[in-house]
Amino acid sequence: MNTQVIIRTFYNFYNKIQFLIFLIIFNIKLWLKRNTFPYKITIKINNNCNLRCNFCNIWQNTNKEIIKNSLLKKFFNNYAKHIKILSFTGWELFLINDISEKIIDSIKSCPNLNIFSLTTNWFFTKKILITTEHILKQLNNKIFIINISIDWWEKIHNKLRWNKLSYENAMNTYNKLLKLRSKYPNLEVNQEFLLNKENQHILETKVKQKNIIISTIQNSDFYNKDDIIIPNIVINDKTIRKTRGFFNKKFLKWYLKHHYNCYAIQSSLFINWDWYIYPCINWNKVLININNSNIEKEINSWKYDNIKQNIKDKKCPWCWTPCEGYLSIIHEFWK
Repeated sequence: MNTQVIIRTFYNFYNKIQFLIFLIIFNIKLWLKRNTFPYKITIKINNNCNLRCNFCNIWQNTNKEIIKNSLLKKFFNNYAKHIKILSFTGWELFLINDISEKIIDSIKSCPNLNIFSLTTNWFFTKKILITTEHILKQLNNKIFIINISIDWWEKIHNKLRWNKLSYENAMNTYNKLLKLRSKYPNLEVNQEFLLNKENQHILETKVKQKNIIISTIQNSDFYNKDDIIIPNIVINDKTIRKTRGFFNKKFLKWYLKHHYNCYAIQSSLFINWDWYIYPCINWNKVLININNSNIEKEINSWKYDNIKQNIKDKKCPWCWTPCEGYLSIIHEFWK
């Protein structure tokens, strides 16, 4: 291990300690019911995808808009100081020509950022590798998480995505990024497994695997495919005990028991490419336009108390994805 890697490893550890301290303070504010500004922001950068997944309607969108740089700049100028976790979604980000510049400019705008993450179908191996290393060189040891959307059996993966090269390209990208991680300890590379009726029989055989994130298909404005939704995914206690990783264990357990609270609006917000802000990626409930003069004041005003109460009472899509689910686990880790 050379000196540069040792230094990056140290700063990576220091970054995680900083974030842990922040979460402790933030949890205290929640318990005291103090006003907070969400520290996790998810931004939908584009509205386009190269695959035709049969559990998702995104590829049917006729509007291929990309979020304007001026919009990103305006938001970050006003609220970047609050952001600890920044997540970009697309649908496929690497269809965007200047995605590297968008990411780097956004990261540099957030002085207190600890984690940047993105999700990709990993189809464009060469572009992903070049872009990832370019971003890592600019990150100043902030944690960079890349999640691959993948099913662990090639036949099922390609069937769900209607592309016979999808699995091969995804795994090729994944393996090459793992090699890159030896040079950049702040890079985390995960396989995101989207649980649905086509692949749920695989789950028990794979839960001990490293670097996986388990997610669940949602019936929402984005995943509007009723034929592939599973209202009650069969997960037994034995599978949960075998599952590797704190968050994956909690994620499956809480999904099974339905005993979780959502902290959307309090801890996280979703910004769409159309300039509107929503509670999360699954609830088509417009909160405010990004051009509003004071978003921080607005979301802590009495006007939003009813929406927050609806979320608490589960009068929303009641989704369960890592996007907001992991924040619930962080804020109620003792359950």
